[in-house]
Amino acid sequence: MLLLVEIVWLMLPAGVANMAPVIAARLFPRWDWPVDAGVSLAGIRLFGDHKTVRGIVAGAMVGALVFAAQQRLAVHFESLRAMARLDYAAASWWWGAALGLGALLGDLLKSFFKRRCGRAPGQAWFPFDQIDWMVGALLVAWPMATLDCRFVTVALLVATIVSVLIKRIGYWLNLDDKPF
Repeated sequence: MLLLVEIVWLMLPAGVANMAPVIAARLFPRWDWPVDAGVSLAGIRLFGDHKTVRGIVAGAMVGALVFAAQQRLAVHFESLRAMARLDYAAASWWWGAALGLGALLGDLLKSFFKRRCGRAPGQAWFPFDQIDWMVGALLVAWPMATLDCRFVTVALLVATIVSVLIKRIGYWLNLDDKPF
């Protein structure tokens, strides 16, 4: 159980950052500049219109804000410091921005390969749609946090389960048009 708490605590900035582009799209609909600027490779867009600069910026900002809140909590609560896999006193809010960017860059990389495999935007690609953000965040976290194979394996399983649950809840609440 402690491992699950450690995973959620460390990856919280990345997880929230991964959801930020959807909210930013509703708040700032006109700021929809595609990350790939319309560039194609062999006639296929690199990422597509739905991967935007707005989403990347929102994810980095949200990751930084979540991390800053975690940092303040870790300073005041010994129990949080004791289970943390990184030194919050030595880390900067940039760490949260980097985790957020890592999550979104993992999603971009997956989208690139998804297009190369002929999958349309929005078409399901299990399990890559569920773990892309976690893979990106773990790669960013690796140099600063204490991660082992057990942590990474369980984190990828948690990401898969949580992503499927969130997708289902979004469908039931009519926020998403696909159940999975």
